[in-house]
Amino acid sequence: MNALAEPWWPEEREAWALPEELTVSEWADRYRLLSPRTTAAPGPWRTERVPYTREILDAFSDPWAEEITFVAS
Repeated sequence: MNALAEPWWPEEREAWALPEELTVSEWADRYRLLSPRTTAAPGPWRTERVPYTREILDAFSDPWAEEITFVAS
């Protein structure tokens, strides 16, 4: 197949690709960075360090959740 027969460049196909399906906690583990200006533990977010937040974070991607209330001391 020659270049003229292909209507899309690989970069264009990549730009229109569907995003990966991640839960909020998976997304945070992969992409969230903590600033040294706002935390004593800067760097990549690790849900394993605060495992009680996993269920709270994942509730945001639950299509049945209409309201999320988190109460902590």
